[in-house]
Amino acid sequence: MTRRLATALAGAAGLGGLVACGGGDGGGPGQGAAVQRSAAADPLVVEVPAYIRDPFWPRGIPDGWVLGAPTSVAVDARDHVWVLHRPRTVPAGERANAAPPVLEFDAAGAFVQAWGGPAAGYDWPDTEHGIAVDPENNVWITGINPRAGDAVSGRSDDMLLKFTPDGQFLLQVGGRDASGGAADQRNPRQPADVAFHAATGEAFVADGYGNRRVWVIDAETGAARRQWGAFGNEPADVYPLGLARPAAPAADPPLETEGPGPDQWGVVHGIGVSDDGLVYVADRNNRRIQVFTIDGEFVTQAFVNREGPAALGVARIAFSADTGQRLVFANDAGAGKIRILDRQSLEVVGEIGSPGAAPGQFAGLHHIAVDALNNVYAAEVGNRRVQKFIAWRTTSTMVNPYRMVEDWPTLPPGMDWGAVIGFIPDDTGGTWMLLRSTPPINYVNAEGEITRSFGEGVIDTAHGFCMDGDGAIWAGDSGPFRADPASAGRGFQLHKFSPDGELLMSLGRPGVSAAGEDTFIGPTACALAPNGNLIVADGHWPRPATAQQDGDRLVEITTAGEFVRAVGRFGSNQGEFMGPHALAFDSQGRLFVADRSNNRIQILDRDLKFVDEWRHFGRPSGITILSDDTLIVGDSESGFAVGGPPGAPEGPGRPRRNPGWQPGIRIGSARDGSLRQFIPGPTPEGMAADEQGNIFAGLTSGCDVSPSGGCLQKWVRRQGQ
Repeated sequence: MTRRLATALAGAAGLGGLVACGGGDGGGPGQGAAVQRSAAADPLVVEVPAYIRDPFWPRGIPDGWVLGAPTSVAVDARDHVWVLHRPRTVPAGERANAAPPVLEFDAAGAFVQAWGGPAAGYDWPDTEHGIAVDPENNVWITGINPRAGDAVSGRSDDMLLKFTPDGQFLLQVGGRDASGGAADQRNPRQPADVAFHAATGEAFVADGYGNRRVWVIDAETGAARRQWGAFGNEPADVYPLGLARPAAPAADPPLETEGPGPDQWGVVHGIGVSDDGLVYVADRNNRRIQVFTIDGEFVTQAFVNREGPAALGVARIAFSADTGQRLVFANDAGAGKIRILDRQSLEVVGEIGSPGAAPGQFAGLHHIAVDALNNVYAAEVGNRRVQKFIAWRTTSTMVNPYRMVEDWPTLPPGMDWGAVIGFIPDDTGGTWMLLRSTPPINYVNAEGEITRSFGEGVIDTAHGFCMDGDGAIWAGDSGPFRADPASAGRGFQLHKFSPDGELLMSLGRPGVSAAGEDTFIGPTACALAPNGNLIVADGHWPRPATAQQDGDRLVEITTAGEFVRAVGRFGSNQGEFMGPHALAFDSQGRLFVADRSNNRIQILDRDLKFVDEWRHFGRPSGITILSDDTLIVGDSESGFAVGGPPGAPEGPGRPRRNPGWQPGIRIGSARDGSLRQFIPGPTPEGMAADEQGNIFAGLTSGCDVSPSGGCLQKWVRRQGQ
């Protein structure tokens, strides 16, 4: 997957997709922990695709066209993607260039056609809302005018429209201002969504904003078949009928956080019909999914993010593309996430995205759709864009050309293993290693013998290891991860040693965690820059409450210890960091940053300005780049519950991080972002590689069960690989 800034920022096919105008370090997962469980082993935990955003989707729209707020997205049987937007939301000065409301893109993301809007012969909605494609590839449109705050007119969109794929009008069900309420069998009332069941030839209408019912009609003629409300109850009118319609339905009752929930739906915002004939209803304002038989008999329900704090919940339903449709995709509008649920248990087993405006985040997450490859498309009215997320396999089928060297290295008598957190290979098959033990700095030769050791009494919590152009060794001390009286007045420093072990310099103030010119929050890594200076990653998570809780950054210093500048800040936007954990430069002088708590690699140019971000290498703890730009990334935390900052995508505390991903070592290219090989199983915090093809992986836990015999693993290429 190539990631290039020039393309990623260009026009409507921009970094955010289709854009409309206007730790484990503190006692983490054990080496033997189960990372993935099959459905047979635990029906509540299924293999879930991991997702990365596609910055190249779509390939563009005709020059000069401007899009309003995209409200809905759908995928047809050819995997063509249909987008519905609201031309009336385009700013007045650009409205003459507004694109038609319906746009079609092929499976590769290329623009195909656009059509729609008011015309003779049918009532086009004043406020476009939903787009759906039936089994015959016909396109259905819903509308919800009037709405409080942004009503286009006082007219009510009490109709459904059906068109051929090329925009030829076929059918209108209902009519403008025609609804007679919940008992009306001829007209919907501000319908939100439509789903289809090929076996019965029926359309299931989420009806919706004005009514609160599922309304089933014949997809060919529009004739009513049946209807029902929450729990299968008879639908009730929620606001008075008459010519003087209010701008929105009456206010919903206070949100219930216990018990089965209200007997009537809030807003029936989305609907899906599974292949086996179950109807899934997205009751957005009550943050729940209700499931029914095809005839309207209530089966079960599940709440999504019921405790909030966001007021809105599930807004649309989509199913995975496997034969049994094992997964349900439900966009959580208020939380700014796409929830992935096991369809049988309705337990959340994965997530996509987080709230915000950055690429991969969501605001006003309105409708979603899933294609035949389980790629997910998300329409956001808040960020005014459509994003595509590519499904990646969680169980890797990539080649693993490496084997671990068993019982390597050998510790000398009296020395105990500690977590290994850093390496400096020397291309002889040996390496310097930094570990959380005494002594902390050691050289291991190719035979696995430790021949030099030093650094006793200097380092509290080892973290960060590099060598400068003069051969001096720099060792970081991130400080304790939580309050520890034994660490008082120690840590949060960077130390410079000669190769013989003489302490030459200590930077930072011991025991002080702060983002200053003479202090560090908690250094985690360092790397020699092309200009001869050092770049230091500063901001370890977890950290004690007495440490600075923001300010995560990169710091440039000279090898004489002089502060040059600080780059970045705490956050998840471009050029911001949460727990930067490793650093490496490629052959172009670009800096690759393991922005671990953001589950991404960020790429910066020689001036340390943002170039791109890659999420398809997992949750990066370690990074190495060889002279041919082979990119090696260690993922030690994906799938595990570890501590993290409040702004992390999965939230604060200790939730499961980067769910759906498998830890291990991913090998690809820094030139084009391709992902080529995978070593499953290890959970490397520290990681490095040499030009001979050796990979050194450092463990922070599970050392006792490692075939290497300790916390250092050496991986070598298999014969013939």
